[in-house]
Amino acid sequence: MTKMTDDELRSAVDHEVSESAAWTGSALAGERERNLAYYLGQPLGNEVPGRSQVVSWDVFEVVESAVPDLLEPFFAGDNICEFEPAEPGDEDYAEQVTDVVNHLIKKKNDGFLVFNTWIKDGFLSKIGIVRSWWDATNKTKKASYTGLTEQQLVKMVNDPRVTVLTHDATPDPDDEAKRKQAQDQMASLPPEQQQQVAAMLAEPPQVLHDIDVVIDSGPRGVRIENIEPSAFILSRHAKKMADVTAIGELRQYTRSDLVGMGFDRARVDELSDYQAAHADFAVDPDRMMQADHGEGANQQLTLFFGFVKVDFDGDGIAEWRRVFMAGNDILENEEVEDHEYSIWSPILLPHRIVGMALADPVVAIQDTKTSLQRQYLDSLYLANNPTTYAVDGQVNLDDLLSTRIGKIVRVKNQLAAGPMQTSLVANESLQGIELMNTVREERVGISRLNQGLDADSLNKTATGAQIANTRDQKRALMMLRVFAETGCKDLCKRLLRLTCEYQDKPAVIRLRNKWVEYDPRGWSSEMDVNINVGLGTGDKSQTIGFLNMMGAYFQQAAPLGVVTPKNVYQLGRMLLKAGNIQGGEDKLLTDPATVEQKPPQETPEQVLAKMELELEDKRQQGKQRDAEYKRETDLAELEASTKLKLIDLQLKEKEVRIKEIELGLKNTELQMRMAEAGTAQVDGSMPNAMQLIVDLHRKLEELAGAETHIVRGPDGKASHTVKVLPQPQFEG
Repeated sequence: MTKMTDDELRSAVDHEVSESAAWTGSALAGERERNLAYYLGQPLGNEVPGRSQVVSWDVFEVVESAVPDLLEPFFAGDNICEFEPAEPGDEDYAEQVTDVVNHLIKKKNDGFLVFNTWIKDGFLSKIGIVRSWWDATNKTKKASYTGLTEQQLVKMVNDPRVTVLTHDATPDPDDEAKRKQAQDQMASLPPEQQQQVAAMLAEPPQVLHDIDVVIDSGPRGVRIENIEPSAFILSRHAKKMADVTAIGELRQYTRSDLVGMGFDRARVDELSDYQAAHADFAVDPDRMMQADHGEGANQQLTLFFGFVKVDFDGDGIAEWRRVFMAGNDILENEEVEDHEYSIWSPILLPHRIVGMALADPVVAIQDTKTSLQRQYLDSLYLANNPTTYAVDGQVNLDDLLSTRIGKIVRVKNQLAAGPMQTSLVANESLQGIELMNTVREERVGISRLNQGLDADSLNKTATGAQIANTRDQKRALMMLRVFAETGCKDLCKRLLRLTCEYQDKPAVIRLRNKWVEYDPRGWSSEMDVNINVGLGTGDKSQTIGFLNMMGAYFQQAAPLGVVTPKNVYQLGRMLLKAGNIQGGEDKLLTDPATVEQKPPQETPEQVLAKMELELEDKRQQGKQRDAEYKRETDLAELEASTKLKLIDLQLKEKEVRIKEIELGLKNTELQMRMAEAGTAQVDGSMPNAMQLIVDLHRKLEELAGAETHIVRGPDGKASHTVKVLPQPQFEG
């Protein structure tokens, strides 16, 4: 397949717009205008001169009573939506995404006003539309600053957001006055102070700076705005949003707006209005009148801005194209991932995108009540000012026509004038009005009992009131859930996708009185979203009572370990939220995750058990010390006993040696005596005997100086001793 030409694209867009305009103009436009007229209480067109022309405001009452039921649940709490992880790794970012998206709705944009209009459009026009997109145009502001010092000027110029347009420097009058005063007093000062003043005067004079600047705050970012249902274009054949192939709007632009958007001026001057191909389809008449009176740069043009799903590139797969078209030119044609619109209808119809408005079933009731109210008032008027008959010529007509209270009517005959008898239908009219009020309550689920307007309602008892409230709350909850699951959820997902797609650097926002930095480059645009809405119409005292019961349960369950400080903190948050205490979370509660955790206080049982364990440890340690002491004592006793035995052995051994020596000496002495007594000896025997005595004395000295070593057995006990002679010492 070949790529589409601009003419083929224009033909496809014109076809979708023509079908949508024909469907919207013929089937929806009339009902929208009717609902708005009934909401504003405008005359019905069947008024009779001289009769009551009152109009019942049922549509207004129903819409204004239902709007708070849908609006308050979204803005009474902290978050409109909460995101959940879609895949592993998203847990760290889900809470941050929740904070940022809610900030975009409530703070960055006028979320309350946008939601208010969005809900009312659905109630009156069958469908409410919101467009969300990324505005890449920079937010700039011109500013002028006077009297800046050098430091202030440097700080301003160094700001990358600031561009200086003009700059003017003037002498500082205070500095000039100080210099003049110093010069006048310099001659009378001491030499040291004169030197200080001279040094001050030598410095350059101070100047003040006046500048005109442009402050560029960067892209405007995510934008949210309401779209007029009367100018909305939607595929006629689509039965659900997934089937839509064309969606957009007819918008008003001045030629100046288009030039400011970056389009060439010559090209803009040649543009013509985009014409919807249906006579009943038109943009707001007031805006059309303004367009007729504009001239030159302020002349307004009606252009088509929207999204069509076509196979423009010829690859066989239809893709979304963002199209910006005039009557004779295509200003923009770009492939995008999805369109930018989120829609909802209060009363869904099967197999239809556009359902019913809340005002639709009330219109007939308002017609009937208007007729009954007029009859009631006409009956009262007739009772207070009845039709009077008069006999011609028998009554003074001037007296009869006078409206003065207590007037005198002159008659010639008592029966010449009198009131004509008519039936008073005021009571019957009131009964009819009450019946229609009951029908309205049953039809739309908006009860007067909830509003406290009717003291004579059928449900007078507490039980009856409870049943009626529950029934009405279910109807209100149904519309609330439809809004949450269709338009609101779709809007939150689109805001996440826009932030992930276009914000390419970290940013800082203020959350709960703290500046928080976030970086969406790590987020997943496929996170699941839940819309946090309550019933919106219930009695919050019931919620507070239940939370108080949970507080009592926490006290009983705390010893079991099933309640954590985080649970108690969340319970406090819910109590403050139910009590509508604004700012109470920051002023009255502290998140336990942000403070240093202290060890939990021990219970008496835990303290007793701990003391018993410590005592048992000390007992075991004492036993170990006793055993160690006994072992050391036994070892010392064994060592001492061994040493005593060793000493005893040494002494005995020395005694033996001494006895041996003594015996040797005695033997020698005996031999000497025998020699002296005449025993025959050969020559030289006497010197040999003397030498023997000397050797015995030397041996005795060696034994006295020998070292005794203990030899131990395998059991570590001493077995015997040995003598070890000292090693000879050689002088070297």
